[in-house]
Amino acid sequence: MITVCDQSREACPVFPGSGESLHWGYDDPSEVEGTEADRLEAFRKTLTLMSTRIQAFVSLAKRDRAAVEAH
Repeated sequence: MITVCDQSREACPVFPGSGESLHWGYDDPSEVEGTEADRLEAFRKTLTLMSTRIQAFVSLAKRDRAAVEAH
């Protein structure tokens, strides 16, 4: 399970047997005040940050899986 904001981290239930839990903290874009353009930019920024991190996470997982399968 991966949580992405501090509120969800505090409120997430525990799932027995679910394996690891990670927390990737991001500012909540829905809390941004300002113009529509400001708010849209906040969501886009968060999307970009999350996308970059997910791509790195998947790459590491594939590398680790390949290493285990090689042994």
